[in-house]
Amino acid sequence: MKKILATVTSVQDLYKNFIAGGEEGWFSFVRSLQQFYEWKDEQWKEVVFTDTVVVTSWLQVFESGEYNVTNNATDTPTGLAGTLRMIVFTDYVGKQVKVVQSGTNAWYLVGGAITLLWATSPIPFEGGEQEKNCHHVHPQERNGTPEFKYLHEPVEVIDDLYLNFPLGGVLGDFSFVRTEKTFAYWDVDLEIWALLAGGIGSSATEAVINVGTVQGGYKVDDVIPVGTPLESIIRKLLGTVVINPTYAIPTLSISHGLSALLEVGTTLVETITPAWLLKQASEIVATSTLPYKLYKNTFVTPIYQGARGVHTIPTTDPVTKIGNETITYRATCNYGAAPTIVDNTETPNSTGAFGAGMITSADIIVSGVYPLFATTSAIATLTKQTLLLMNSPYFGVNVVTEAGSSSNSKQRVEIPSAWSAITGIQFYNTINNSWEYIAGSKANSLLTFTKSAAVSKEYSTGLSTDYVTFTHNGVTIGARQLRFYTT
Repeated sequence: MKKILATVTSVQDLYKNFIAGGEEGWFSFVRSLQQFYEWKDEQWKEVVFTDTVVVTSWLQVFESGEYNVTNNATDTPTGLAGTLRMIVFTDYVGKQVKVVQSGTNAWYLVGGAITLLWATSPIPFEGGEQEKNCHHVHPQERNGTPEFKYLHEPVEVIDDLYLNFPLGGVLGDFSFVRTEKTFAYWDVDLEIWALLAGGIGSSATEAVINVGTVQGGYKVDDVIPVGTPLESIIRKLLGTVVINPTYAIPTLSISHGLSALLEVGTTLVETITPAWLLKQASEIVATSTLPYKLYKNTFVTPIYQGARGVHTIPTTDPVTKIGNETITYRATCNYGAAPTIVDNTETPNSTGAFGAGMITSADIIVSGVYPLFATTSAIATLTKQTLLLMNSPYFGVNVVTEAGSSSNSKQRVEIPSAWSAITGIQFYNTINNSWEYIAGSKANSLLTFTKSAAVSKEYSTGLSTDYVTFTHNGVTIGARQLRFYTT
């Protein structure tokens, strides 16, 4: 089997259509018998398939990536029942062709697309109903104007197209015919391969519309106007749409080993490390031999300048101990102009390229704070709490159960005098799962704790500051969650 013919109603139709007989390898589907017949031994004989492959899924039909079911969902039949029976043969031009039978009523030729040969009733396809004895569901032709949509390999003579496409083409199929020096397209009205008027050395005499997909340098819905030289059309079809390269300036970031919060008086041993990403290989150079600068707070005079190629900058700040303050570090870096890079055509393309400039890092912020203390581990012990920003609107503590009425047996919190004044105290109500002010209001809540005078306290070895103590003055109470507000 080398060439599939149009379907016929009966075997007698084959003898009528081919009075002089067929050729070895020709075959056709006989609708009344639901069977294929081939020209063999000078007569039309029923094809006896001895090498059929039983498949249970269309995915098996489109093996080895020959056809992408996902990307061609509109060509994929749906609602078909039964086992799919596949027959594989090689046609005259050496191409592998597959014929698939679905159940007992539908046959398909599978190549670059799925083609309904014949069915006892219309077979539903995603995207529309497929008609009997048709190749594809075509979009309507645009006022008789040929359309360029599917560009096929060039052929020597136009007859080659009939061999390559035994069931004809679809609207949008076209190919260059070398002997004619022009393009042939599938005319869906006449069902023939028609030549585009003119040839090499001439101009297009008809407006040709490109639809559906990009063809070389033509975009979707581009119109090739009358008078366009055919050489120009060919060059553009064989060309490529230029996609400009993407240029992106370098980025700069800085990191350090310090915590964002440090106890006041902590000795600073700082290492600020820059990291830059060159992206389009734009060098970290430019107007200075010291392109990297590190600033502290003022951003006027750098505390460090680094030469080109330096990646880790140890920086010892002149102030070795942090106070009750916030320190901000920021870095800048000069970069050179981007070198020109190539686009998708491997051509140098400077569209979007940038000149020399400067990038700035995000800030690193380190704050010096005093710690809080509370009876969160044992009622008689004031335990140092996790460091918090001293301008926080509130802080929370989970205090343990009280042990009696003496001051050392009550829930207590020690707060640095440097903190803002406490304005209210809330507890977490586990009955209704909400935060509420103790004693019913913000003002009353302050009356449930006794505030002491400020007393100097050593919060770390060799470091001290004034603290005030809030001691619960009510009846003995169990463990609870508290919030002390400063706003």
